[in-house]
Amino acid sequence: MLGSLALALALAAGIGAWRSRDDADAKAEVKSSSGTAMADMPGMHMGGSHPASVTHGAPGPGVAAPPFDLRTLNGNGRVRLADYAGRPVVLTFWASWCISCRHEFPALRDLTQRSSGSDLAVVGITYRDIPADARAFAQEMRANFTLALGGDEDPVARAYGIRAIPQIYFIDRHGVIHARRFGAPSASQLRADVAAISRR
Repeated sequence: MLGSLALALALAAGIGAWRSRDDADAKAEVKSSSGTAMADMPGMHMGGSHPASVTHGAPGPGVAAPPFDLRTLNGNGRVRLADYAGRPVVLTFWASWCISCRHEFPALRDLTQRSSGSDLAVVGITYRDIPADARAFAQEMRANFTLALGGDEDPVARAYGIRAIPQIYFIDRHGVIHARRFGAPSASQLRADVAAISRR
């Protein structure tokens, strides 16, 4: 009788410990996956200081912009940084799932319209997106600037150190990065950066 009771108590304790360990593992997994997802989610690092995980390894001001050669979003042609040699370039990384990109796209659309007749180039590269979704988003947002597919495993985004979006690089006429901005920029900040990279 006592032996059976002891066995039952031991089994109950074992099951309890097993459940506690599973709960702890599940919580750790949620925390880990949440942390990873949050680092890649749009609009996470919009203002103020940015975590080292977002800025580490990314080319900054005064550094030559990494070259790229990508398919256009509609698949009809290529988008190459080299083709914009001698021109100021506004380069953004975006996705259809990016909430802040819904604020950024109208600003870039207006910038493109205002810059008509100038040699300013505005280029957007998708980041971790499904091509069909990206095309639908671009159509919905009435994008009027050059768009490219980031490609498998986003090699260009890796070269630019992209971990959260939207992010915009302002590249001057010499192919040198002037500034890197996180999130949808204000109108005044956008004007200031464009003016800086447009100087001859």
